[in-house]
Amino acid sequence: MSRRPWMTLRRPLLLLAALLGGAAMTLAAAQPEGDPAAPDQGAGVVTGPRFGSVDLFIDSAETPLAVYQLELRATAGDIRIVGVEGGDARAFAEPPRYDPAALSDGERIILGDFSTGADLPAGRTRIARVHLRIEGPAPTLELKLDVAGDVAGNPIHAAASFEASFQTQNGSNP
Repeated sequence: MSRRPWMTLRRPLLLLAALLGGAAMTLAAAQPEGDPAAPDQGAGVVTGPRFGSVDLFIDSAETPLAVYQLELRATAGDIRIVGVEGGDARAFAEPPRYDPAALSDGERIILGDFSTGADLPAGRTRIARVHLRIEGPAPTLELKLDVAGDVAGNPIHAAASFEASFQTQNGSNP
């Protein structure tokens, strides 16, 4: 029995059709309903769960950062922390230490890491990325730096900040 050439492409074509169909449904859901001159009537409304990320930064000014511990938590909104990645600096490229049970609790995580290497970062450095599963409106997040230290373990003055990247219910980014 001879094989028809289109049969070898069946699986990739089905996958492409599913992806294009999903994109078309997403675009259709983002179109405003009703009078186009009327104010926002659901344009870009995100329904169901969605995912986003939060980049965590520590600014140690001119002092090389060797150790830190911080806490990220949601003060409002429905989130679940689903993953943690390392940062940009070579010293903190691996994911920081955390209690894996924090992922099952979902709304709060304490991260910490240290390095005794020679390539410690100074200044503003992305030390981690936290991945979130979000339900409902955009969450309100709080970041608290518990400790930052130099290579000798001495506390240093540092500041923590974050940048969130996720869609709100109206489809915009916070």
